Formats: sequence, structure tokens, C-alpha cells
Amino acid sequence: MKKMLKRKRQELYYYENNKKVIGIHQAIRGDVSALWGDVSAIKGDVSAIRGDVSAIEGNIDLCEITEDDREKGIRIEDLVMEQERS
Repeated sequence: MKKMLKRKRQELYYYENNKKVIGIHQAIRGDVSALWGDVSAIKGDVSAIRGDVSAIEGNIDLCEITEDDREKGIRIEDLVMEQERS
């Protein structure tokens, strides 16, 4: 398993009828039963991943998650890269 995701600093929002709506969009697809937060910047197979994905972006598939990893369960924090300190 590799840390290939990044955490962005931003507020949660989506657009509805060309208007910015603060909050989390309700039309999320896939197995996200253990996830919460804004998943609009995440793509890939998120099954068996749990944790707050607010402001996280990247492609889950690049994290090289094995079936064994998924069977055990994966904390989203274990997939997020350390942020560079400035």
C-alpha cells in the first residue's frame, strides 16, 4: 500500500443550479459506507476504506491496495502523504 493521496485545505461545497452550496453533496456513488466528507476529488475503488476524506484528493487506484488490505480494512489516513512544511 502506498501513500498517494493529498489533503487540500478548502471548505466543502458543490454546485447546484449554478449556485455554490456549502456542505457535502448527497449523490455520491460506490461503496462509501465508511467514508464521510467531500469525495469529489477522489477517484478509484474506495471499497473497504474508512475515515474522513474531507479535502483529500487523488486516485485511490494508485495506492496499490491489495485484496488482503481491503479485507482487513483501510484507514484513509494511511493513504495520505505527509504534507511538506513551509
